[in-house]
Amino acid sequence: MNLFRRLRRLVSGLAGLLITSVEQQNPEALLDAAKQDFLAKVAQYNQALVQLASVAERIKTHLQSKTSRAMELERRIIANHKSGNIDLAGSLARELQEIQKDIQQSAQELKETEAAYENNIANAKLARRESATVRAPDQPRQDEGSGGRSRCSAERCNVQGRRHGRYAAQHPGNPG
Repeated sequence: MNLFRRLRRLVSGLAGLLITSVEQQNPEALLDAAKQDFLAKVAQYNQALVQLASVAERIKTHLQSKTSRAMELERRIIANHKSGNIDLAGSLARELQEIQKDIQQSAQELKETEAAYENNIANAKLARRESATVRAPDQPRQDEGSGGRSRCSAERCNVQGRRHGRYAAQHPGNPG
């Protein structure tokens, strides 16, 4: 048992080393795989956003139909009450109360669904913005304040300038 466990660890360690060496030799492939994975997840996320939007639209439609039904019931209650049909007006009033509760619940659900949708849209925009800043490992990082030069090359220029300044101070007649 112990031998098999050690052998399994050895094989998994060698496989890990092999994968690491392949990744180090070809970082572009690793970056491309990460981009493909990100794009697949964005597609899934967009599908979820579409489903969330469709739920919100269904709730809106339900809310509109219930609101129009409530207005119709109010008219019928008033008409039955004026005509002296109190029993029918009372049963319609109970139905109206149930519909008004349903309207309140639907309005709350709609509010929560729209808030979740807006939050997800903001998160998707943030993820897209962050993915746009992903760079290949061999590309230098761009520094906004250095006019397009990388930070590393700006530091190199400063070091070379200081060296040249020392040389010029030691050899005043020679331009270097």
